Amino acid sequence: MKGEIKLRENRKKERLEIQLFKDDKEFVKNKATELGYKTVSAFLIDSAKTHFKLEVDMKVYRDLTKEINYIGKNINSLIRRIHTDGIYTDQDMDFLKVNQKKIIKIIQKEY
Repeated sequence: MKGEIKLRENRKKERLEIQLFKDDKEFVKNKATELGYKTVSAFLIDSAKTHFKLEVDMKVYRDLTKEINYIGKNINSLIRRIHTDGIYTDQDMDFLKVNQKKIIKIIQKEY
């Protein structure tokens, strides 16, 4: 703690000037107060130190969506046919079960 105090004593404070719209200025001040900071400066310094950017590769989810939609279209075609004909076969039920398992397998693989 003493080392920290000495470091702070040797540092000279400088002014940082920024321009904000009035509503943005009030938002920042209110957010600092709301989060328990004594000063806006403390809030801005802490925000800058703890800020991070999260980048997510969405390709996996797009591919997952494509595969599930493809299977879903096949299932919908079967359901329309069953609805039109008014009957279904054991093969139809097997088709539904197989495709349901495919969807579950895809989801489990990706997550």
